Amino acid sequence: MKTFSLELIIIVLILMTNSIYTIQCIYGYGQRGVVYESGIEWVHNCPGVLYCFEAFTNNITAVINLIDYPWDQYYDQYYVRGCGGDYGTPKDFHPYRGKPNENDLRKDPSQIIMNISTPQTITGQGGKAPFKLKYICRKDQCVGSSVSNTNISIILIIFLSLMVSFLIF
Repeated sequence: MKTFSLELIIIVLILMTNSIYTIQCIYGYGQRGVVYESGIEWVHNCPGVLYCFEAFTNNITAVINLIDYPWDQYYDQYYVRGCGGDYGTPKDFHPYRGKPNENDLRKDPSQIIMNISTPQTITGQGGKAPFKLKYICRKDQCVGSSVSNTNISIILIIFLSLMVSFLIF
């Protein structure tokens, strides 16, 4: 009986992992040129997600078709920022892992293509377009490549599991 309840507690704690861990990402879209940048951004809580990202394109037609915003040809780079799992991206993403040129990709992540997608809207925007990865980061409100943040929920689960096992045995 004690073993069953311990296993049940461990399973519940593991299932709660995604709801416990939340990262805050800078979310939005915009455009940048040599001198100026304009866009819309806000901080967004992303529960159960392990990274934030920015992807960009130089193709103004692609962003005009995806997002309703006053895009301007003066700018030469158009971007989206978000949480993993948004804009059709995977919830957990390790673009460099296992690649033969891993160090090169870390230095220049724009070699990695992400398919950005948005739902069809009444104004006509929506679809899918290839964007280049500018950065992927794993800290709250990060705006560039950064080292992974320690996953607090895993530490919490290990601690609680040890506490429960000491109480039971």
